[in-house]
Amino acid sequence: VVAVLQEVLGNTTFELTDDFFDLGGNSIVGIQFINRMRELFSVEIVFDDLLECYEINDIISLVTSRIEQNKKEGIYANG
Repeated sequence: VVAVLQEVLGNTTFELTDDFFDLGGNSIVGIQFINRMRELFSVEIVFDDLLECYEINDIISLVTSRIEQNKKEGIYANG
């Protein structure tokens, strides 16, 4: 998740408490991130999630919880 955030933000260093939008995140970058999470982890995230969970650590927690939920439901990335 961190590697994808670094990729889409074009920023290799950030603090976990940094704000996604202050780091250059916007709607286009957000959609890129959402699409990569869907591709890599089969998680469903919507842009409004990023508006609510805008700190990096909150985004990581959100994705992690969705991955865990998918595991419980038997949904796995890439089949």
